[in-house]
Amino acid sequence: MKDNTFKNKIILKNTTYLFIRFGIVVVANLLISRVVLNTLGIQDFGIFSLITGFVLFFTFFGAALTNSTQRFFSYELGKGNIILLKKIFGLSLLTFFIISILVTIILETIGVATIKNILIIPDARLNYALIAFHFSCLSIFVSINSYVFQAILIARENMRVYSYSGLLETAFRLLSAYILIFSPFDKLITYSLMYSLASILANIFMMLYCFIKYEECGFSFFWERKLFKKLFSFIGWNSLIGLTEILNQQGISVILNHFFGTAINASRGVSIQISNLISNFTHNIYMAYRPQLIKSYAEGNTIFFLNLITRSSKFNYYLIYVIGLPIILSMDWLLKTWLNVVPPYTKEISILIIIYFFIDSLRNPLWACAQAVGDIKKYSIYTSLVSIIALPIGYLILLFYKKADLLFWVLIIVRLLYMIVVLLIVQTKVKEFKISEYIKEVITPILAVTLTTLVVPILISNYFEGFMAVVVITLTTIFSCAFSVYFMGSNSQERKMIVSLVNKFKLSKS
Repeated sequence: MKDNTFKNKIILKNTTYLFIRFGIVVVANLLISRVVLNTLGIQDFGIFSLITGFVLFFTFFGAALTNSTQRFFSYELGKGNIILLKKIFGLSLLTFFIISILVTIILETIGVATIKNILIIPDARLNYALIAFHFSCLSIFVSINSYVFQAILIARENMRVYSYSGLLETAFRLLSAYILIFSPFDKLITYSLMYSLASILANIFMMLYCFIKYEECGFSFFWERKLFKKLFSFIGWNSLIGLTEILNQQGISVILNHFFGTAINASRGVSIQISNLISNFTHNIYMAYRPQLIKSYAEGNTIFFLNLITRSSKFNYYLIYVIGLPIILSMDWLLKTWLNVVPPYTKEISILIIIYFFIDSLRNPLWACAQAVGDIKKYSIYTSLVSIIALPIGYLILLFYKKADLLFWVLIIVRLLYMIVVLLIVQTKVKEFKISEYIKEVITPILAVTLTTLVVPILISNYFEGFMAVVVITLTTIFSCAFSVYFMGSNSQERKMIVSLVNKFKLSKS
C-alpha cells in the first residue's frame, strides 16, 4: 500500500510539471495563431496549415514510435533489467534512423506529387508551398530520431526536462511569430523555416540531456535478431494505428480542400490549433500515469494496475470536460477575440472537435492497458479498420450535402464505435478486466457528472455576453463539476484521495 502511495505521488508530481507546461503552451499558441493568421492572411495561413499538415500529422506516427519503445523501456525498468534496457535503446536508435530515412523519402516523393497534382493551391504560391514543405520534412527527420530519447524521458518519468523541451520549442515559435511581422522576405517561407527550426532545436536539447544523464543512452551498435523482431513487430502494429490517424486527419484536410478550397483549410487550421491543445492536454495526462501503469503490470501489481485504468479514464474525461464545456459555450466570443478574421465554419468545426475529444479521452488508458500486456496485433488491426471508415463515409455525405461540419459528425459517430471495439478487445486480453465493471465504475459516473453540470452553464450562456459570460460560465462549470465529481463521479477511495490532496494543499499554504 505504501508503495502504491509513492507511485501516486510520482504521478501527481509529473502531472503538475505537465500542467504547467500545458498552461504556458496554451497561452503562447493562442498568441501565435492570432499573429500568424493576421500576418499571413487567410490564403497563406490555409496553405501553411494544409502543407505542414502532411508533416505535422506524423506526430501521430511519432507517438506510435515513442509509445512502442517507451513500453519496452518502462517494462524493463519495472523488472530492473538495465542491461537489456541498454540493448533495446541501441536497437531502437538504429531502427528509428532507418525509419526516418524511409519517411523522408516518402514525403519528398509522394508528398510533393500530391501537392503538385492533387491539392488546390494557387499557381503563384505553389513553389512557396513546396519550399515550406521541404523545411517541414527536415524537422520530421530530426523528430523521428529524437523519439527514442523522448521515450527514455517518459519511461524514467522525468517530466520536468520533457516540459523544458516543449517550453523551449514554444518560446522559439512565439518569437518567430513576432519576427514574421517585420520580415522583409516572403512570410510563408520565413515562418515555415522558423517553425521547423523550433522543433529541431528542442529535440537536440532533449537528445543531449539524455546522453549526459542516462547510462543506457549511447551510440553503441547492437544487433539481436530475436529482440529486433519483437521490437519491430510492436513498432509495426503501433505504427499502423499512427498511420491510420495520419490518413484520417490529413484525409479530412484533403477532402475539405477538394470540396471547399483553401479558405476552408484556414478554418481547419484554426480547429487544428484547438485540437492540438486538447490533444496535448490529454497526452500530458497520459504520460504522467502511463509508465506507472506498465511498470505495475510488469511487477504483477494487478490491483493497482486495474485501479489506475479506472481512475485515469474518469479523471481524463473530467479534466477535458471542465476545460472544453466553457470553450464550447463561449466559442463565438473567443474566436472573435482570438482572431481578427474568423474563417467560415470555424465555430462549428471547433465545437465538434472538442466533442470528439470528450469521447477520445477514454481511449488512452485502455490503449496503455493493451500496450502493457504487449499483444497489440488484434487491437491495431480492428481499431484501424474502424477508424479509416470515417473518410469514405464523410466523402460520400459531402457529395450530396455540401456542409463541412457533417464530416466531423461522422468522425464523432465512428469514434463511439471505435470505443466499443476497444473495450471488447481489452476484455479478451486482460482476464481481470470486465466491461460491466468499466461501465459501472467509469461510464456511469461520467454520464452522471455530464448531465448534472450541463444545464446551468447553458442557461448562463443565454443571459450573459462577452468576457463576463466566459468568466461566469467557467466558474460555474468548475464549481458544479467539482461538486458533482466528488459526490457522483468518484468512489469512496477516490474521495479520500481528493480530501488528502486538499488538506496537503491547505498545509502548504499555511
